[in-house]
Amino acid sequence: QRYAPTEGFKTLYCDWTICNEATEPVNRVLAWILYCKDVYSGGLNFVPEYHETAEKGNLIIFPAGISHIHWGRVTNQDVKIIATGWINAGDIKNYISRLANF
Repeated sequence: QRYAPTEGFKTLYCDWTICNEATEPVNRVLAWILYCKDVYSGGLNFVPEYHETAEKGNLIIFPAGISHIHWGRVTNQDVKIIATGWINAGDIKNYISRLANF
């Protein structure tokens, strides 16, 4: 993902979803962000008051749930380049079954 100066997720959000639509990811459990470029004025803010700097090669892995609400630190002067992804648990019935048998 490429964000021009002033672009990015400026509001609080989390990566959790339980959407059952075929076109959407189902039951995300982990999220990750890999910074592909140094942007020291950019990065990621977590609630409460924790910041990760956008440093090339920095990989952040965190729970996708509401325990890790965050927003992007938007830069006004630099282009920010990141790779993101999620680990999905699959459908809820199979996920609960796997947890119960763990």
